[in-house]
Amino acid sequence: MPATAPGHGLTCDGRFVRLRDEVTLKVKYDQEADALYITLRDAPWSYTRSLGGLRNVDYSAEGSPIGVELLRASKGVDLTDVPEAGPIGDALRGSFRVYA
Repeated sequence: MPATAPGHGLTCDGRFVRLRDEVTLKVKYDQEADALYITLRDAPWSYTRSLGGLRNVDYSAEGSPIGVELLRASKGVDLTDVPEAGPIGDALRGSFRVYA
């Protein structure tokens, strides 16, 4: 049985959220690490950029963002300067506190 975040309805094994025809996010929560990972698109990882100690963005070799890692998610997530912040916020609201 997948774990859920305390007080949150998002399961550890992930869910797909289609917000617009061109945006489908895969959201995964790891309760032990208290970390969210949002897959923006399927592409090989090339490098990661930190947006501060609790937010990291993974990029493809072409420079397209492919995923976002948000640490200490149970305390709330800051989406400032995060690619696809609007769709990510829409997907997380109701399960996590979202700050933008």
